[in-house]
Amino acid sequence: MLNLTQEHTPKFQPDDPRLSELDDARDKCRDALRELVQLKDHFDNVGPQSQVTWERLGWGVEELVEIRSKLSMYIQALNVINCSISRFDLYLQIQVRRAQIYTDNVLGHP
Repeated sequence: MLNLTQEHTPKFQPDDPRLSELDDARDKCRDALRELVQLKDHFDNVGPQSQVTWERLGWGVEELVEIRSKLSMYIQALNVINCSISRFDLYLQIQVRRAQIYTDNVLGHP
């Protein structure tokens, strides 16, 4: 989703309000991914005995649930923004094609 979002970013005009929404959602998604990596790194570095204890006691489960919830919310926001961009792109393509057809008809080109 982040890669798809990155592909759409150049299509924005600098003053487009969706650009700040996109940047905000993308940054929050990256922050949540960093949290997940930090939790995993911490788990990997505590040693095998501590890992077993973590698993038995369910430590980190709440953090994982919170990170999952954040990621889900931010990905949904990115999806909405990407879909609106795609619909707008399709609209522009249709308008360009209509203009080409109109021009061809007026000029008598097949």
